Amino acid sequence: MGLWAFALSGGAFLFWATLVRKRDDSGKGRPKNRSPEQQHKEDAFSAHLRDPLVALPIARARERWEAARKRGEAEDLWIPVRPGRAFGPRRLHGTLWFPEGASGDELTRPALAAILVHGYTGSAGDMSFLAEEYRARGIPALQVDLRGHGESEGPFIGMGYPDSKDLGLWVALLKERFGGDVKIVLHGVSMGAAAAILFPAEKEPAIAAVVGDCGFSSVRKQFMNMAGAFFAANPVQRAVTWILLSGMSAVNFVLGGSFFFQNSPERALKKRRGRPPLALFHGERDALVAPEMFADLLEAAGGEGAAARMIPGAPHMGSYFYAPGEYMGVIFDLLGEEGPFKTKRGR
Repeated sequence: MGLWAFALSGGAFLFWATLVRKRDDSGKGRPKNRSPEQQHKEDAFSAHLRDPLVALPIARARERWEAARKRGEAEDLWIPVRPGRAFGPRRLHGTLWFPEGASGDELTRPALAAILVHGYTGSAGDMSFLAEEYRARGIPALQVDLRGHGESEGPFIGMGYPDSKDLGLWVALLKERFGGDVKIVLHGVSMGAAAAILFPAEKEPAIAAVVGDCGFSSVRKQFMNMAGAFFAANPVQRAVTWILLSGMSAVNFVLGGSFFFQNSPERALKKRRGRPPLALFHGERDALVAPEMFADLLEAAGGEGAAARMIPGAPHMGSYFYAPGEYMGVIFDLLGEEGPFKTKRGR
């Protein structure tokens, strides 16, 4: 009983610090008096936010997206959700950004649409840089706010697992709007990559491809790795971390509806059997999601219908910015091979 009480109480604190939605990033819940080594590791986790090759283009694309919303070139969409728990969201928000030169009235039955999925504590606007790539090719881009993020409701962050179920609602919305023949690219970054990969795309004929950029292979493994910012990697402290994560997982089940072991993109990829086409990207210098997880995902996916690129020098979320031509080329090569359609490359 004492061990479980420790696990649950400590896990509840970690759940609050990590997975409860906060309207600001004040740093509450972070340990004070961190050692220089701990500070260095935590700073490394956020290195991509200080990289001008990554942070500035994201911010500028977001500004263009906000301006497009004001001009009526993008449409705000809302979908109702049947919550699995009393604390679940009642509705989720997304923004459909029309292709260049098109309006909502002109957008009838495109051959291809994209659903773009942001990462942890991000929002739909963070995916504007990718939306611009798709819409330049005549492809409408639906940028979604995951539960507990942006304009979507929900007090808790799902880390991808419940979000993958929400993606099914967005897929259904696009099929209803554009017709059952529309093909859809699921494109996620970081936690959004986990959501895209966890979605059972092999059972949905509308999914033309899944793109996972800097995604983790297992949420438990990701949390264990991140714990290294605060605890030394000796066996005793790792065992304590494992116990606390078990308690956190139990709290997540009670409040969020799932245990951490269910949140495994690696296990999900083992079920895909070559369909739909899959593109995986990872930055060689990613300090937040270890590059070893990229190898885990690639091995789980198998070789059939999968393309993967480790981008030299790129930090977390940096693969596109360090090699944009190669990045988009891999995706559209996959789509061309999948076809019933062939999409021209823009730019």
